[in-house]
Amino acid sequence: MTTALSKDELRMRLLIVDDEQSIRKLCVTVGEALGFICFEADGGDSALALLEEQPAHMVLTDMVMPHMSGLEFLEKVKKLLPRTEGSAHDRAWLDRNRGAGHEAGRI
Repeated sequence: MTTALSKDELRMRLLIVDDEQSIRKLCVTVGEALGFICFEADGGDSALALLEEQPAHMVLTDMVMPHMSGLEFLEKVKKLLPRTEGSAHDRAWLDRNRGAGHEAGRI
């Protein structure tokens, strides 16, 4: 006998990692408006601990954070959850490429 999945079980889970709370809040607001289930962490170590409990389909991270860079964090995510998609951005890159349609550190 199979059971039907709930709407929340079908939605994509997005983890937002940034040491700036205002950026996390903005990303959560946008992500939820797009239909994602969003959760957040303030750094790489806390995000990895969270991912062990709640795997994500996608991760959006700041590139420049204390203790662990966004790219270092994404490398660890790939080892922990190989099918999870990740992208790292920093404010300077976003400012330089606003509207240009470029991708940043996507792993």
